[in-house]
Amino acid sequence: AAQCLGLEKLTLLRLLAGTLLALGGSIQGFESSETQKLAESERADHFTGILFMLASMCLTALKWMLIQIVTQRSPPNSCLAQMSKLQINAAVQPVTGLTCLVLALAFESAALSPDRLLSQEVLLHVLLISVGITVIQVSELKLVQLTSAVATGVLMNVHHIPMVLAGVTFFHDKVDSLAIAGFALCILGGGLYAVARSCDAPRPVLEASSEEGCTSESDKS
Repeated sequence: AAQCLGLEKLTLLRLLAGTLLALGGSIQGFESSETQKLAESERADHFTGILFMLASMCLTALKWMLIQIVTQRSPPNSCLAQMSKLQINAAVQPVTGLTCLVLALAFESAALSPDRLLSQEVLLHVLLISVGITVIQVSELKLVQLTSAVATGVLMNVHHIPMVLAGVTFFHDKVDSLAIAGFALCILGGGLYAVARSCDAPRPVLEASSEEGCTSESDKS
C-alpha cells in the first residue's frame, strides 16, 4: 500500500525484511496456540479472532500511511502542517475514546458499573494510563513524521522484544524455543529494513515559511 501511495519504494531488501517479520510473528503465534491447546469448541472463536486481528492490522497500516501523508506532505502554510503533535493527538483521541466506549457498552457492560468506575483506585489508574497513552501517541506521530509509516510498523513489531525480556526478568515468564526463533527473525527483519532505509536517498523536508498559525491566515484574508 505504501508503494501504491508513493510513500516508500518496494525494494528487494524491504521485501525480505517484511517476509522475515511476518514469519517471525507467525512462529510466535503458532507457539502460543500450541501452548494453549484449544478445545474443539474454542477453535472457531480462535479463527474469528485471527480474522479480526488481520483486519485490525490492515486498518492500522492505513492509519499510519494517512498520518504520514498529513505530517510529511501537507503544504507548509496549511493548518495541518502547523498543528503540533499534541494538537493532532487531541483531535484524534476523542474519536478513539468514543469508539472504545461503545465497544465497552456492547461487550464489557459489567465493567462500567458505578461502583467500579468511581473507585479511587480506578480513577488513579485511568489518569496514569491516559498520560502514558498521550506520551506514546505523540511520540509515534513524531516518529512517523521523521521516518515513515512502514518504519513505525517495523519498530512496533521489534518493540515487543524488550517487553518479553522484561516479563522474563521481573515476572519469570517462560519463553519456548519457537518464540525465541520468532523474536530472532523479527530482529533480523528489523535490521534488514534499517539497511534498506540507509540505502535510500535523503527525503526532502518541507519547511514552513511562516511561523503564524491558522488564525493569522484567516485574519489576513
